Amino acid sequence: MKPNVLENTLVHVPHRNPVGAVVRTDPLLFRRAVVHALRHLHHRDELARSPLVHAPFVALHPGNVGDSYAARLRYALIAGVRELATIPNDRPAAILLENAFLCVPRRKQLVLAGELCMGFSTYRRHLSAAIDALVDVLRVAEPP
Repeated sequence: MKPNVLENTLVHVPHRNPVGAVVRTDPLLFRRAVVHALRHLHHRDELARSPLVHAPFVALHPGNVGDSYAARLRYALIAGVRELATIPNDRPAAILLENAFLCVPRRKQLVLAGELCMGFSTYRRHLSAAIDALVDVLRVAEPP
């Protein structure tokens, strides 16, 4: 199993997850946590360890009664991508995020770049911009 990207930066504390408060106040760590959660969107155990599980944007999307924190985080990220799709200028970003992270099974980035008729570096640039747009949407629900 690959080590958690955030574990190199922060100490993981189970349950109440005070680390999440630190991640939510630092924009770079917040972005890294969102990217990590997107990459592991279909892995419940990895999502459960995310510092984002208690984030306010997750609380806005409670999911179904009895859902785990990981399921609620997954639902909130998917809802964020769908919300991004409703913004006319960000619709291409939402489509890219959906293809890159929401589809099962996930395709390799090089394959996806080819399917989208983009060079790999162009694909990576667009993906980075799409992630930034999603982070902006998710941070709207965060307290100042």
